[in-house]
Amino acid sequence: MNTIVHRSNTAKSASAGAAKPSIYEDVAQSDLSLWKKLVQRVDDPVIARELCNFFDDNPEVASRRPGAAIAARVTVQRSRINYAKGRRLGQQVGVAFSLLGTATRLVATLVVAGCKALAAMRPVQPVERKEPEALVPVSTSGMDVTHLDGDEALRYWRAANDAFAVGAKASA
Repeated sequence: MNTIVHRSNTAKSASAGAAKPSIYEDVAQSDLSLWKKLVQRVDDPVIARELCNFFDDNPEVASRRPGAAIAARVTVQRSRINYAKGRRLGQQVGVAFSLLGTATRLVATLVVAGCKALAAMRPVQPVERKEPEALVPVSTSGMDVTHLDGDEALRYWRAANDAFAVGAKASA
């Protein structure tokens, strides 16, 4: 079986003039440094979950290190609470966007229906000024125009309208 000894440990022991440490001491020392690193990172939910699993499998270690066991369980519980809050918030945001999308579709549907209804309505034609085909001569000046024939009456009617339009512009 191969034994692995770290260079730093052999250099220290050789310089101190002490005997070479045994493999068990080296393993215990590396486990201790690893344990310290894990306990320092107990706020990480993944590390805390692993520590909880380890403490569940080794209750005697959990009884010797109750602070680490409690901190790991608290971190796991906090992680579950944060996950539940995030999930609930995500669901609420999803519902809000769903309602917003439904409202937008409803408004768009109403707008399209309104446009179709307006297009289906008969368009309103602007009032056009039509000249009468059969003119019944009427004089506003008191002149008797009943003797005028059709073309002459039409010319008279146009002249009266033009004069009225000029008078209306002048008064405005």
